[in-house]
Formats: sequence, C-alpha cells, structure tokens
Amino acid sequence: MDKKLQKLLGYLTNFTTKNPFDRDFTKYPHYNVRFARNNIPGVQVGLTANDYKNAIKFARNLLPKIVNKLPDKIVNEEITTFMFSAFKNPHIKDMSGLVGKFTAPNLQIQNAVIKLYNINIDISIDTDTFSLYTSQDFYEKFVKNVNGLPSHFKKTFTYIFDNSKNNIFVVLVLKNIPVYEPKPEVALNIIKNRMNDFCAVLGIMFQTYYQPIHLGNYIKESLEAVCLFDKRMTPLKLSDIGRPYNPFYHEPVEITKKDIETNKFIINLLSDNDNLLNKTLLSIRWLNKSILSENDEDRILQATISLETLLSRHQKSDNAAGLGVSLAETFAFLTESDLQKRLYVFKFLKNIYNIRSEIVHSGQAAITTDVYYHFYDILKDGILKIIDLIQANKWKNIDEIYKYVEQLKFQ
Repeated sequence: MDKKLQKLLGYLTNFTTKNPFDRDFTKYPHYNVRFARNNIPGVQVGLTANDYKNAIKFARNLLPKIVNKLPDKIVNEEITTFMFSAFKNPHIKDMSGLVGKFTAPNLQIQNAVIKLYNINIDISIDTDTFSLYTSQDFYEKFVKNVNGLPSHFKKTFTYIFDNSKNNIFVVLVLKNIPVYEPKPEVALNIIKNRMNDFCAVLGIMFQTYYQPIHLGNYIKESLEAVCLFDKRMTPLKLSDIGRPYNPFYHEPVEITKKDIETNKFIINLLSDNDNLLNKTLLSIRWLNKSILSENDEDRILQATISLETLLSRHQKSDNAAGLGVSLAETFAFLTESDLQKRLYVFKFLKNIYNIRSEIVHSGQAAITTDVYYHFYDILKDGILKIIDLIQANKWKNIDEIYKYVEQLKFQ
C-alpha cells in the first residue's frame, strides 16, 4: 500500500474489536462497516472529530489547488467516502482514485455568463474577476462571428444575446468558476455565491439604499439565465434563456467604468485570498444580506454580524456585551478622528448591541427602520474608511489593526 494512503487510513480507528456493540457515534461522528455476514457484526471503523480534521487537512494537501475553489462540504465528503472505500476494498493501493476525482475532465475552470436585467453601463467593463458587457457588445464579440459553433448553439445564443431582440439587460461574465462534473449542481451554487459577492461589493459603492436592494433583486431574477463558456469564451453549455423583464423595477442601477476604476481595491476583494481582505469581503457580504432582509430585527442581527466579522479577533466570544463595547470602541477609533464624532459612534454602536441583546433574548425589540438605516450608513461608510486604511498601511492581519488603534488611544 502506498505510504500516503497508509497514513490517511491511519486516522481511522477500529473500535468494533474493542467493544462491538457500543457504537459511540458522538465520539465517532464518521463511521463505516467493512463487512457483515450471517448476522455477525461487521468490522466498524470510525473517525473522531479531531482525526477527521487531520485526515481532511492531510488529504487536501495532496489534491490540486483548484480544489480550494469548491465548497468544503463537497470536498470533505469525497475524501471521507474515499477513506472508507479504501478501507473496505484491498484493491485500492494508492491515492490516485481520490486525486482523479478532482482533475480534468471532472474538474474544470469555466466562465459563467448571466443576463442581468435593469442595469445600465456606459461601456463594457473588464476586470480580473468579472466582465460586464452591453448585450450588443457581447453578441458581436462572442456569438455573431464565432466559427464552428453548432447551429443549435448559434440559434439559441442569438435568441438570448442578440441586441435587436431585447436591449434591457447587460451580460455579466463571472470568471474562473470551478465546474465539478460528478455534482453539476456545485457550479450553480458557486455561481450563486459569486453573484452574491458581486452584488455585495458593488452595493457598498452606491450612495443610496435602493441601488443595492434593486441590484440584489435583479440578480435573483437572472439566475436562471446561466450559460457556461470555457476560458477562451467558447460556449459549452446552454441553459434557460432567463426570466422575462420584470416591469416592477423602473429605475435601473447605473454602473460606470469610472465607478469600477475608482473602486478597484474594493473590486479586488472578489479575488484576493489575503486573510484580512477575506474578512472584509465577509463583512460586506453580511451587510448586504442585512439590507435585503425583510424585517428590522433580522437586519440589525445581520448588520452586527457584519461588524463582528470585520473586527473580531476570535471566532467565539462568551461575553456579547463586552464584545459590543470593544467593537464599538475599535470601530469609532478607526473611522472617526474628531473626538465628538468618535463618542457619538461609540455610544450609538453600544446602543445597537443593547438592541441586539433584546432581539436575541426576547425575539423582538423596539426599533424603527430609521435606526437600522442609520446603522447601515455608519457601517458602510466605516467599512470603506477601513478598506482605505488597509490599503494605505498594507495591513495583512487583524492584529495590525488593533496595534494601530492602541497607538491612537495613547497619542
């Protein structure tokens, strides 16, 4: 047996031989049976929670880096299934069966092409992570004169993207989407997540509430119109042509090339794997979720998650009240230089955490929509200021932010 496979299977524990009838599923959340005949209990093997983490980490280090673009749930399930299969089947001698699942043609990088309704752009826009085309530009560049395109593809794509048929949408290209053929639904889930991040990042750049709200709604309306193209933008798979224009939305969201260029650092959050910038993207994601929620209690809770995601140093806290004071103070120092403004932000955020506590413990609180929108404004403007500080000071982790705040306190 290959040494790598031997090490992977070494994380399994044979606990049947120790106590055949006592299956401690709490201790062994992952378990399997090697054989079971004639009513004789089979050989039970299990993975403790700690061994599971170590096994997953070991196996993932042997897989192509592209695997990191897939949802953890999918990858971890495949690793666990392979481990138990290798334990049961003596003909499996190495890791090739697992590695092969995550190499071409099973796993490929493609581009997702989506129609977005009710968005206006002044000119086609291209970035490292996405492109926005006018419908006419996209049709002329990628459909009209593509050689060798099957006739049924040509006919369908012409119907979808020909500007003469419909000029009320733009075409969004999300780049480098991992498509995992054993589970095709993975690509759509990844596309949805990318769309949400795209919406969140653009939404924070807008000055009015309605724009991110409408942008989020337009994206929900467009998810049925997804087509896959390869990295050279040759069509691969067709989909539904998307929902028809919804006349309920009257004011389109305006996105200009200047918007994108001015906010290039924010746009780069979509592709940067830096730990601190990833925290920032998660924070923006939660802030965007809050404004798309339908009641004020959910909005407040999700907006406080946004703040905690941005500035918390630890994943867990047993003292929510103390955490609220600490975050309010840190946020105030980072976002305001005037003493009176700092005190105002500090006191306002402390009050928000009192409201949060009421919601958590009683399920409701006496709040108004205006309070949430003011909280949203403070958070959005503050996140933008913190992004500027991260960019200017080239911070890489949260500890550098807190070191900066300590220096401000003792100036």
